[in-house]
Amino acid sequence: MTTIELFKQGISRVRRTKRMVLFAWAVNLSVALILAFPLRNQLDSYLRNTVMEEQVLQKMNDNWWQTYKYDHRSSEIARIVNISIFGYAPFVFHTDGVLRGSVVRSVGTFLTDLVFGFKVNPSPLNILVLLALLYAILNSYLAGGFIGMYVREHRSSFQDFLIDGAKYFGRFFRLSLFSVIVLALFFAYIMSWINSSIAEWTRNEPSEMTPYTYYMVRNVVFFLLLAVFMMSIDYAKIRIVVDDRLSSFLGFFAGFRFAFRNFGKTFSLYIVLLILGAVFIALYAWLEGQFSQGVYWEILFVALLQQLYMLAYFWLKANFFASQTSLYQDFLKAEHRAVLAS
Repeated sequence: MTTIELFKQGISRVRRTKRMVLFAWAVNLSVALILAFPLRNQLDSYLRNTVMEEQVLQKMNDNWWQTYKYDHRSSEIARIVNISIFGYAPFVFHTDGVLRGSVVRSVGTFLTDLVFGFKVNPSPLNILVLLALLYAILNSYLAGGFIGMYVREHRSSFQDFLIDGAKYFGRFFRLSLFSVIVLALFFAYIMSWINSSIAEWTRNEPSEMTPYTYYMVRNVVFFLLLAVFMMSIDYAKIRIVVDDRLSSFLGFFAGFRFAFRNFGKTFSLYIVLLILGAVFIALYAWLEGQFSQGVYWEILFVALLQQLYMLAYFWLKANFFASQTSLYQDFLKAEHRAVLAS
């Protein structure tokens, strides 16, 4: 099948699993409230009965925000929240944070000490890392449910979704932990070497455009490599389910092997889905910009708009799994026909 045919088949499969997409969105919203309610209470107590209350409602003040951060410098919640939560930036990866890999490094350090040093070292863990681990747990469960459904030719029930999520959770979570260790090593050695090398290469350059160009090339290459890595992890999960693999370690390499042996098809399909995701982000950014959020109904509407975006995100994530599963199954069928023909 062509990339477009695979994409259409993915949409068709997701259309039959609307309840599961809604369930994934509801689970994500519940987890988000774990952070949102303490932050809301903290902001409310800090703003209430102050002269800044009306001003901040009309427009976020950066000086006030920095003062709030300083006054709550001992609070884990205040430290991890950025002023961009009041715009559309939370729906886009923060480039600098991703490039530094701070969360990945922290989780990788904790896992390395646990696996190779046989010791529990909680020092790298903070609330952001713990939330990342919580999302890894939830995503492992949801991914098992979605892929388990899309492997079947017949319609699955919600009970099947829950059973598949539990069935593949252990394997997917181990795969996630192994992936984090690989990424942590990548950041610790390769990205650190690249960053220090660029600083060394451009130290005597008279123009700032030269290091800027180097860093832009680094960013493009990094995000391309990250896209290929995440795509390969998706195929590792699919192969674990379709091939009924018990080893997450071997499934990791099996996913990469399939992704690279069929790179033209796998990456073109992934790019189509990424472009659709970029369209969703641009559409949300445009719609959010149409409201000043100076009155209550506008704030409420934007909050609803944010949740519609998140619902679209989970619909798109389900399409990733459905389309990629179709591609792998199509490959198996073609391989089976070739065997019969020989």
